[in-house]
Amino acid sequence: MIRRLADLGHDRVLLAFSDDSAPNIAERLNGAEASAQAAGVALEPLRCGWSVESADHAFAAHLEGAPAPRAVFALTNLIALSGWSALVRRGLMPGRDLAFVGFDDADWMAHMHPPVAAVAQPVEEIARRAWARLMARIGGEGGGPVSERAPCILHERGTLVPP
Repeated sequence: MIRRLADLGHDRVLLAFSDDSAPNIAERLNGAEASAQAAGVALEPLRCGWSVESADHAFAAHLEGAPAPRAVFALTNLIALSGWSALVRRGLMPGRDLAFVGFDDADWMAHMHPPVAAVAQPVEEIARRAWARLMARIGGEGGGPVSERAPCILHERGTLVPP
């Protein structure tokens, strides 16, 4: 996602996340940081906590003390929802005034105006692989734990705009 924002001309991205103590969030942060370094993009990390209220407070505090961001990448859908609200309350419209991207492609994202660009995990593919693995184990296949990766999908929607 960071490379895509860089391709659009963004050189600074507000990276909003819940808490890097969660392995999936730490992995997303590491990936964003590596991509930012390779693309010459400066990241502004914003720790938002685990609730809508804490994320709302983090965005509000950040927006009070800093220039308006030109690009926001929220690493969870809850953070994206809080970020959207905080930006709109400040008079900033994602898709018009800044690029805005969420993660996990919650149902609400496609129904906003403009629709929110999102990185989506291939849930059906993950479920299919997990089911196949479970059936193989039930069928007697042995072996230790297995880790698989399925690439995410980018839904380029109305909030993925240049600076």
